[in-house]
Amino acid sequence: MRSADIVLYIFDVNTETSTDLQHHVKIFKEASIKYLLVGNKVDGELNEHFSKYVETTDVHFISAKNHTGLPELKTLLFDQTVQGSPESEDSIITNARHYEALLEVQKS
Repeated sequence: MRSADIVLYIFDVNTETSTDLQHHVKIFKEASIKYLLVGNKVDGELNEHFSKYVETTDVHFISAKNHTGLPELKTLLFDQTVQGSPESEDSIITNARHYEALLEVQKS
């Protein structure tokens, strides 16, 4: 994880507590690991999940089963890795195969 450009921390919203999530966030921050929090199994009412994780900012909710929130997650992941963000370093792609793969990610 330490060598990854970004870590997707995907957790089950039905079993992960807010305290557990905050513990993982603390570990990521202490290790200077760039991360995205992704709450999965949001198959029911979304409001109950928002309130459960109100203390933890920037949780992105998806339902892999119903494909809910996946386009937004793809866009966010693309923005954070390919286009970068203000706090990230610029990346130079030196491998043609990586460049082609990134173009495919952008298309999807």
